[in-house]
Amino acid sequence: MFVKIAEVNGYPQQILENVEDYHQEVLKMSESVWQEILSKILAQPLELIGGRLFQFYLVETEKAKYFLRKCHHIIFDDMTYQTIFDDISAAYDGKELFPENYDAIDFANDESISRTQPNFKDARNWYEKTFSGLEVEALPIPDHKDTEISFNTFNKTFKLDYSALKNFCTTNKISAAALTSTAFAILLGTYTYQQESLFSTIYHGRNDRTKNIVGMFVKTLPVYCHWTNNEKISDLIAEMTENIKSAQDNDLFSYADLNQICPMNNTPMFAYHGLIKTISEFCGKPCHEEVLDKKLPAIILWLNCLLILIKCNFTLSIIPHFIQKIL
Repeated sequence: MFVKIAEVNGYPQQILENVEDYHQEVLKMSESVWQEILSKILAQPLELIGGRLFQFYLVETEKAKYFLRKCHHIIFDDMTYQTIFDDISAAYDGKELFPENYDAIDFANDESISRTQPNFKDARNWYEKTFSGLEVEALPIPDHKDTEISFNTFNKTFKLDYSALKNFCTTNKISAAALTSTAFAILLGTYTYQQESLFSTIYHGRNDRTKNIVGMFVKTLPVYCHWTNNEKISDLIAEMTENIKSAQDNDLFSYADLNQICPMNNTPMFAYHGLIKTISEFCGKPCHEEVLDKKLPAIILWLNCLLILIKCNFTLSIIPHFIQKIL
């Protein structure tokens, strides 16, 4: 949490802030004053170079008690939020909290060393073998009706029995990420009139040592899928499962490295987030969680698949001249 970005020899570098004691004050004010302050907080971006990359606010008004968290994604991911809330809950339950004996900086140093070892060459070889020389039309062909580029969002929510999805994947020995990624791959290939597709996805990037620590570990992975008319869907999903696993196993070769052998800048992104755990209790009291910043990344085609309780929510961010074709 306590890292700042500084410019060192012309390059950005994370510097650990020396903080021995952190105290979060509870602010008391009227609801109207808080809403005015809140609008200013949301309008003011975090200072990337030299500034603290997170802001927490505990506020009490005559209407409610608020906990506002505003964090830069460069140091926080969703699993970090879960770790923090789990620790807060443990503290309110009177449980002992333990400091991290391995942190994100330790992980970064270890990964930097690993990139000089033979396993980095093995990772490079796998990516070169899988992605070199691909010539895939990654995006649907635009109709060129719009002269200005802007982004629109389309949301679709439907009921989905998560346990049924999980049982189906377990029975067939596939991952839910592979199942949904295969569906997206076929859909994308349909819209580009190909029997192949190329896109990006993300995964948590954590292991046993990093699963419960604070930091940003999410990694972007490339996905290539090819099929024939006679290929069984079950075989295609099994192949997707293996491809995603191999990409994760070789993620020491980064997405930035990959762009040197297979440019991915204009590829769509599909994100399967799995079952999202919502926060319904905080500090021993029931609460309601609300996302205040709903902006999506400025990617030409971005599809989010979130499972929230029994609902499946698809969020599509897309340049308008693609919308008629896809929807």
